[in-house]
Amino acid sequence: VITVNRLLLDGFGLHIDASGKADNLIKDPAIEAKVAGNLNIAKALGLIPKRLPFSLSGRIGINTDMKFALSDFSVKTFHKIKLNGNITADNIRYFVPKDSMQVFVDHSILKFGTDSKITGADGILRNMLMASISLASLAVTDPITEITATNARFGVGARGNVKNLMDTTS
Repeated sequence: VITVNRLLLDGFGLHIDASGKADNLIKDPAIEAKVAGNLNIAKALGLIPKRLPFSLSGRIGINTDMKFALSDFSVKTFHKIKLNGNITADNIRYFVPKDSMQVFVDHSILKFGTDSKITGADGILRNMLMASISLASLAVTDPITEITATNARFGVGARGNVKNLMDTTS
C-alpha cells in the first residue's frame, strides 16, 4: 500500500491538491483519491514559446473523488468505477482573430457522479448515475452567427437500484 497524505503542485498557473492511496500494486492496482485544483489558462499557455493562432483565458477548476481498480477499465467492469465531483469554468474567453470567432463563458459547472441518490414518487430511494451542466451565461459569435444563453441547465441520468444500474450483461 502506498499512501499520499497530501500532494501539492503549485506554479505556472496550475494548482493541484491531491491525496489518496494505491493498493494491490502488483496484481490489480486499486486507487482511492481526492483531487482538487484549478488552472489559469492564460498563464499556462504563456509557457508555450510559439505564438498560437488564437487567444484563450479564464480559469478551470476541479473537485473530485474516485475509487477504482485497474481491472475496472474494461467493457464488462467499468460500472465498478466510483467517480464524483464537479468541474467549473470561469471567465473563459476564446478568440480566433483569423475568422473573428469569439466564445465567452461567464460561469459554468459540470457535475458528475456515480453514487447520487434520488427518492422517486413512490417513496423508494434509488441510486442515480448523472451528469449535469449549468451555464450562467454563454456567448458564441462569428461574423454570421450569434448564439447566447443565460441560466441554462442540462442534465442526464439513469436511475434504478444498484444491482440493475451495475449490471452490464443485458
